[in-house]
Amino acid sequence: TQRVWNRAKVVFLHGWMQSHECWIDTATAIRDKYGHESLLLDFYGHGRSPYPRNFEDLTPELLITQLRDVIEEVGWQDQPLVFAAISLGASVALRYAEIFPQQASRFVLVAPSGSKERIPTLAVASRYLSNPIVRMARTLKNFGLKLLMHTWPTFRMLAHLNLIRTTPDYRVCQQLKYLDGTMLTVFLGRLDMIHTAQESKWKSVGRREGNIVVVKPYHVHASMCINPESFKLSEISIAWHEEEEENRKNPNAAAAAAAASKLLPRAKL
Repeated sequence: TQRVWNRAKVVFLHGWMQSHECWIDTATAIRDKYGHESLLLDFYGHGRSPYPRNFEDLTPELLITQLRDVIEEVGWQDQPLVFAAISLGASVALRYAEIFPQQASRFVLVAPSGSKERIPTLAVASRYLSNPIVRMARTLKNFGLKLLMHTWPTFRMLAHLNLIRTTPDYRVCQQLKYLDGTMLTVFLGRLDMIHTAQESKWKSVGRREGNIVVVKPYHVHASMCINPESFKLSEISIAWHEEEEENRKNPNAAAAAAAASKLLPRAKL
């Protein structure tokens, strides 16, 4: 018998200070290998996307709204989706799934944020550093120094500091009960001191024993995020779709699906 699968719709989300380009290799690979459709976007203030008007507006909540708007724009709002996400993008995907649980069919997470940290990590330090700076900037702005706040380097810095004010968990619900039965593929870095490798957590949600949780022993956060396809994510077929045995009476269906996948457009940007 052949192995067949339905074409999936995959949403790729990057991390803080990244762009959609970190996912290009994986998106291209799953399109060519399985015929899946891919949607890549740059969060506001990242890559090719503009900044919001005020630095205080760049928040995880804005990114969730942006994600929903883009999904509606391409007509995927009623479709089951696979979310592939790095770092900050994982929190955006998880919070989106909490609002629209019927859409979350699978998650592929690399160095994910969204967890409370039990040790003083760099993410925790960033949270404690960013909050007083943003509060001071708001005070100065209210005292008539708005022009200073809107000089380009200062504005960019303040916007990104405002975005990480709720790191490392980004207000993600810690119980994750809305993920019950959902397939999770999670790659963690043992030496990650930004979002630590909470292996037991990711094995206790979703499909639990059915999840794939991989801990890379010599990786820090940056090395996890730069090129996730270096972990050969596209080759883990179950991460992207369920496979079923095809009826012997239709042996050419898998070949037809593979041929049709070559006619699909490249991943949407």
